[in-house]
Amino acid sequence: MKGRILILAISWFVWSAGSASSWASGDQPEGDSRALVAPKVLFLGDSQSLGAFGTSFDQSMRSAGCDVHTVVAGGASPYYWLKAHGPMRCSIGFWEKSSAGEQRVTSISAVPKLEDLLEADRPQVVIVQMGVNLYAPLRSKRWTDEENEAIVRSLLTEMGKAVSAAGAVSYWILPPRSHPERYSRELQERMAGLMKEAVESFGGAAFESQAVTEYADSYPVNDGIHYGPEQATEWSTNTFLSFQTFLKHGPLEVPKTLVATVRESTEVVESDREPAPIPANPSAETVLASLVAKGAPIFTPIPTPISTPIPTPISTPTAILPAAAADMPAEVHLVLKLAEKSVIDTSVEIDYDSALGVFEYEVLKDQLGNYPHDRIRVAQGIVFRKRFTSAVHQTIGTELSLALVPLSKYRTLSTWQITDDLPVRRDLPLYTPKLD
Repeated sequence: MKGRILILAISWFVWSAGSASSWASGDQPEGDSRALVAPKVLFLGDSQSLGAFGTSFDQSMRSAGCDVHTVVAGGASPYYWLKAHGPMRCSIGFWEKSSAGEQRVTSISAVPKLEDLLEADRPQVVIVQMGVNLYAPLRSKRWTDEENEAIVRSLLTEMGKAVSAAGAVSYWILPPRSHPERYSRELQERMAGLMKEAVESFGGAAFESQAVTEYADSYPVNDGIHYGPEQATEWSTNTFLSFQTFLKHGPLEVPKTLVATVRESTEVVESDREPAPIPANPSAETVLASLVAKGAPIFTPIPTPISTPIPTPISTPTAILPAAAADMPAEVHLVLKLAEKSVIDTSVEIDYDSALGVFEYEVLKDQLGNYPHDRIRVAQGIVFRKRFTSAVHQTIGTELSLALVPLSKYRTLSTWQITDDLPVRRDLPLYTPKLD
């Protein structure tokens, strides 16, 4: 990647620069550079920021005089940061640094929520480095590609809404290139496009990391995702150069009209300047409405490292459920024969502490007489505490007896990484083995 021409791939909404509130002090003559006071920054990151990238980028901001609060959680996604999804445990690395101090720990019981951080810090700029942990739901086999995109878009939009409602501007660092055998180029470009669209719709900026990165390590010896120190530092340097350009030319305050749109969808607030219109996306709204009608959540669980499967009653519709799941029995006892299983590559497929795999069984006997189908899909634990379970080695034709409950019964299990590449079957509900 050395010697590559730096491409500063930034795009943001074009606002007129006449508002004194978005300048460091008073009205500036047209054409003058901004007399910028280093902003207050909230920096959120995933596992990419636990190493050299995050350390380097954090230090660059502080050296430039920014007041920075860094919060990094391995495996993070919007599901971690948004309050709507409740407390989320992180067990693969957590780092927090601010003027009050610094901590690096291997696990934390509850990752801080974006809304709480915004209220406490009142930042001008929120930097979000993430994206890799959204690849799994984007390529889910339970919904169509269009539906998957709509679900991911809704998660990203909620992040943007929270930042804009707090009066801050978003600056998102999109995922660097992964190895194409780990995630296809097409998938990576789709994710970058969705993220860029989301942040721009709220007046933010997106740094397209793929323009300045290329995964150079061997694969599958390495995971195809995370960069070594040298590459990560170079990526950080390029990103910070772009961020400096953003600080010089990009707005540090969201126009009141846009904040009002987020907080009260019907209220219009007068302003001295008009922001660019938020692009309408009727197709996305149509898809989301269709998904809700089918029984799907607007917010789909994102791959999450949970170290201990503690059953917790679910209070919000966050589990992945097919349409037929609405009236499914609360518990079934079945004698089963394995018919199909998701493909699990034990060398490269799993990134986190714990994960589920979706298996389809033929129902040989219904011991309670309350299950209405001749087949059932079961989300079984295939990884626990970084070790593959015996379920991985089940062969087609294996017979067993299981007590099963809907996956939605256990909130923690519903948020584990799920490997599901079986053909779409909306008529089959998704169960999981009963834990108690």
